[in-house]
Amino acid sequence: MSLPTLHYFDIKGRGEGTRLLLAYADVEFVDNRFEFAAYPAEVRAKTMFGQVPHYSDGEVELSQSVAIEMYLAKKYGLYGSTPLDEAMIMSYIMSTHDLFIGFFFAKNGGAEALAKFYNETVPRLVSSWEKALIANGGSHIYGKTMTWADLGLFGTIDYLFSIGEQKMFEGSPACLEFHRQMSEVPTISKYLKTRKVTTR
Repeated sequence: MSLPTLHYFDIKGRGEGTRLLLAYADVEFVDNRFEFAAYPAEVRAKTMFGQVPHYSDGEVELSQSVAIEMYLAKKYGLYGSTPLDEAMIMSYIMSTHDLFIGFFFAKNGGAEALAKFYNETVPRLVSSWEKALIANGGSHIYGKTMTWADLGLFGTIDYLFSIGEQKMFEGSPACLEFHRQMSEVPTISKYLKTRKVTTR
């Protein structure tokens, strides 16, 4: 029987969320990485929209990072137990996407756009996460057990740390402690120690 496979570029990018979900659930999987210039034709043919990440598992073929992560979160019990849980978890996931999208637009938008991002977007989102973590006891962003929202927030902080953006979390001790605790979860710690090192 073939192993689940994530097809994605040799970066964290939009593939790291899936890797973290599978790692946390202790699922053995194939991490099929490739360079941008070497996007395999056989992988492209599998995708729904001609783009990666793409996830294969037996008869399951899924494209789009959020759809893949949602599927895995539900499959491995990381998406809550009620419609409200699902909505709240998705809200936190989308807030991390807001930060990523804002960051990359700002980097390409010049000094003024970058200043606005650091002065407005970062404080608004990071303070929201800080407040939620404190109100919820610090170990989880929502609920009392591990969810996709925790893994999404951890992946966001971890990525930003890896590219030297620790300053976004200065004055946010709950976010920093959350990242430390998540790094020590056994299956996540194992993944972090063995994953391929990339610059983005």
